[in-house]
Amino acid sequence: MKYLQLKLVPPSAVITLNRPKVRNAFSAPLIEEFQRILSEIEREQETSSVIVTGSGSSFCSGADLADLIRMTSLSAEEARRDTLVLVDLLRRLYQFPKPVIAAVKGPALAGGWGLASVCDFVLASEASSFGFPEVKVGFVPALVSVFLIQQVGERRARDLLLTGRLLSPLDARDVGLVNKVVPPGDLMSQAYRVAEVVAKHNAGAVAWTKHLLGQLRGVGLEEALALAAQWNVVARNTEDFKEGVDSFLEKRPPVWRK
Repeated sequence: MKYLQLKLVPPSAVITLNRPKVRNAFSAPLIEEFQRILSEIEREQETSSVIVTGSGSSFCSGADLADLIRMTSLSAEEARRDTLVLVDLLRRLYQFPKPVIAAVKGPALAGGWGLASVCDFVLASEASSFGFPEVKVGFVPALVSVFLIQQVGERRARDLLLTGRLLSPLDARDVGLVNKVVPPGDLMSQAYRVAEVVAKHNAGAVAWTKHLLGQLRGVGLEEALALAAQWNVVARNTEDFKEGVDSFLEKRPPVWRK
């Protein structure tokens, strides 16, 4: 595996995003590899839960610069297909029959926070931080908003998505996005502890409980994701998004259209 590491530590399978030089940012090959690993874990009888973490000092920073640049040149149809690749991963993790635990160390930003938000448990190191900075580069945090608004409510979601501000782990816990904040050295041991608790329960009951929770959402998941994907495609094809990426790379303030 090139972009991820898989370690089986029964009753857990530990998936580590392994692109530390780009803060474990998403890429199409990483997402494809993630899907293959999830299929392997789903078949693994000795594994009752999944722990997702990052290598180096970050959890996940969302899309990397190379991917952002690539996005600005895609047609609407190409952007739609590209968006659905990430939609499929987020949906699969959210609906995965085995509980998924995010062990977040360092920044979890944009799609990286979205990745954590679809997990069943989020444990955060005291050195972590959380944020949705998409608006700062002229983008719409569409996909992550589907899950965020269900977890924190519309008022808090508007605050986080429209300001793009960073949250400390304690603030993230206080708004309901993090289950527990722990010292950096205790992060993985606490994640293993949660996995051991879950492992004591009936796997079928746990899987069906997860399925039920998904069905109890105020808006159907497919309907919400379809709408979010449409806005994701729209955002990718705006001049403001392209300007946002250019200004970021050129280290200057963006000049937005009036």
